[in-house]
Amino acid sequence: MMQTEQGTYSVSLPYILMGSLTAVAGLLSLLLPESFGMPLPDTISHMQQFPG
Repeated sequence: MMQTEQGTYSVSLPYILMGSLTAVAGLLSLLLPESFGMPLPDTISHMQQFPG
């Protein structure tokens, strides 16, 4: 345990917190894909055209 001006905390707490947040973000990126329900293009000519 580390002693600071505000109180006491565990040294491993930041590693546990950041690791769990990374795991949750990874799971969310798998559950919410960018192309959900849309067919992916096979070739460059099938790509969506953008004006400009």
